[in-house]
Amino acid sequence: MATLVKVWVVLVVLTLISMWAGAVQDGAIPILAQVAVVVTVAGVKAWTILQHFLGLRSAPGGWRALFAIYFFFNDTATTEIYTAGTVLASRAHVISGSLQ
Repeated sequence: MATLVKVWVVLVVLTLISMWAGAVQDGAIPILAQVAVVVTVAGVKAWTILQHFLGLRSAPGGWRALFAIYFFFNDTATTEIYTAGTVLASRAHVISGSLQ
């Protein structure tokens, strides 16, 4: 099996994992864990596509490091922003009650 086909199969499996994590309901998995899984899988998929389909694998080390740092901070920021929004939304009744 060609390398790109193997990579494509891995991407399909990662997509299924992300779909499963995003679709779990009834509190089986905490929402923040769902977000962390979905964001992490998206980052791994993006990195895999850059490496295998867009040629980052053969690029100079500086470009690979730049994109690795970018994905790390992007995924971290996305998860933290979602977490902050969730915390603020859960405390909205407390904040609005103190203003009245």
